[in-house]
Amino acid sequence: MGLKDRQGREIEAKQYFPHKFNKPENYIRCLKTLPPIEMYYYQNWKKSDRLKFIEWQIKTCQDMQNDPNSKLWFGNTLLQYNTNDVDILLHAIIKDRDIFKGTKKNIFILYI
Repeated sequence: MGLKDRQGREIEAKQYFPHKFNKPENYIRCLKTLPPIEMYYYQNWKKSDRLKFIEWQIKTCQDMQNDPNSKLWFGNTLLQYNTNDVDILLHAIIKDRDIFKGTKKNIFILYI
């Protein structure tokens, strides 16, 4: 079950991101395909998550190779990933706040 905003709209799930590729010299790079799979630190994920990721990686790379106009600007990818992270965090905080407001107790009493 995914996270939903107050209007019930689904919040986009956490995206895959090549953390090892996240270096200033790559911010202006334009790629014809995704960065190499090793750049994603996927080796320590649960097996089911690794398999989903590998399937996504293969399909996305094939789609990009089949489209001669396909380009990946890494700086844009970084911006989209961080925006998605902030969106997830914001809605999680709002959800927690709504839960605490629903308790009708002083939040500080919960920590005593």
